[in-house]
Amino acid sequence: MHIVRLVFALALGAVFVLVALGNSLGMLLALRRKRAEGSPGGVSFVPFLGGVAGALACVVAPVHGVARWAWLPLLVDFGCAPLLTWTAIATARRR
Repeated sequence: MHIVRLVFALALGAVFVLVALGNSLGMLLALRRKRAEGSPGGVSFVPFLGGVAGALACVVAPVHGVARWAWLPLLVDFGCAPLLTWTAIATARRR
């Protein structure tokens, strides 16, 4: 049973890393484009996929104490909490 949980945790962790890196790169490119053109352009995030995959990886990992850190991937991935914060600030500025 521990092997199955480990395999799922590693697979979900890999999804988290790939999506989080992609979202980070997308954010950097969008910020660079905004400076160059004066508009944020169309950046496409995969909202919540990376953060949720990372959180699930922490929950299913067969390592004692890792589950208490399940909130961290939601903060690290730009498609989760940072995207919501950035959107809320941009919306508030427009109003």
